[in-house]
Amino acid sequence: MNETSPGALRSAPEAGQARCAACRYFDKQEAGHRYGDCRRLPPQFNFSAHFKQEAQYGEDPPRMTADITRFQNGVWPNVHQDEWCGEFRPLHSTTLERKP
Repeated sequence: MNETSPGALRSAPEAGQARCAACRYFDKQEAGHRYGDCRRLPPQFNFSAHFKQEAQYGEDPPRMTADITRFQNGVWPNVHQDEWCGEFRPLHSTTLERKP
């Protein structure tokens, strides 16, 4: 029986290949930082949600309410330079790449 360990499914490509640090979409704000923004897709809405349960006397089930705050600026995912994904594009490419 040939089973794949859960860690094997998440393992990165061979060492030194296809890491965020070498990707054209990775935007590191300062040279010494290990984290940066992935600019592969447009920024997502930035919001916070606070949920609370409100129960009136005799009410069953209690009512849930949410206080949602949407901020003005969008955000890009913040990723570690050693992470990887299936959307990797090298920093410097000699050919124009087209998606099918």
